[in-house]
Amino acid sequence: MIIIIDVTNKKGSVLAKHTSEESITWNKGRHAEILGTYLEQLTRSKTISKIGVVTGPGSFTGIRIGISIAMGIRSALGVPLFAASKFDLAWGLLNDTATNGILFPAMRGSFYTQTSKEQPIMLLHDDNFSGTWYGSGPDLPDGTQPLPDLSTFFLKQIEKDLIHPVKHPVPLYVRPPDAKAGIPLIERLLNKA
Repeated sequence: MIIIIDVTNKKGSVLAKHTSEESITWNKGRHAEILGTYLEQLTRSKTISKIGVVTGPGSFTGIRIGISIAMGIRSALGVPLFAASKFDLAWGLLNDTATNGILFPAMRGSFYTQTSKEQPIMLLHDDNFSGTWYGSGPDLPDGTQPLPDLSTFFLKQIEKDLIHPVKHPVPLYVRPPDAKAGIPLIERLLNKA
């Protein structure tokens, strides 16, 4: 059975494929609790052969939970671990489709964006995106073209051996452009703020 974990947002999901696909999604956080319970139920009747994890961008805690659980399963069962960011999956899915970029909702009305594979990923607060943009998730700007399910695409990439296992998945954290470097509390204590 192949398992795909995506807990990068408030909405979490697991896609499992043995002889057929089954999935679970939930909306209220509590990723570690729900994910652990669901995976325990799955492994009672089926054996995991490969595991994939979405590495971000999204919730710092969600990304850590997903990667930690995936690495724990890999260590416990000795199965291959595959990792990909939502942007890597989206660019692979679009496969040279004409687009101005890809966006995913972030917190407080902002969006994670990337205008091409080679450009950096940015966190933008502007929802005035002109041209053709692709995205997935809630509260996308008007005119955004929906992306097909990234977890299903990830699963098919693993099945067809088009993606390689990794030893150490790299989380994709995106900080706001105005985030101050350093640790503010220590800076205040040292009177350097």
